[in-house]
Amino acid sequence: YLEDEIFPRRKVFIDSRPDMYGAELTDEYLQVAGARPGWRAVLDRHDVRIVLVRKGSPLALTLSGDPAWQTVYDGTVAQLFERTPR
Repeated sequence: YLEDEIFPRRKVFIDSRPDMYGAELTDEYLQVAGARPGWRAVLDRHDVRIVLVRKGSPLALTLSGDPAWQTVYDGTVAQLFERTPR
């Protein structure tokens, strides 16, 4: 969905097809999605500024309490977060 809607104005870090991105990027995705140690460094390295995730997921819960991110959409299934200006 995101690729169709925002490309080429914005690049998508990874989507629901992690098998298309190779092992290294898939490992980074899993690190971020699980909000495992180092998740923030991965998002910084890839300059991720917007995150769309399933509501209630580990990353959604982490971003909800992080002052560096703000909720811009809070639906019944998904949440959209945007990095606050530095």
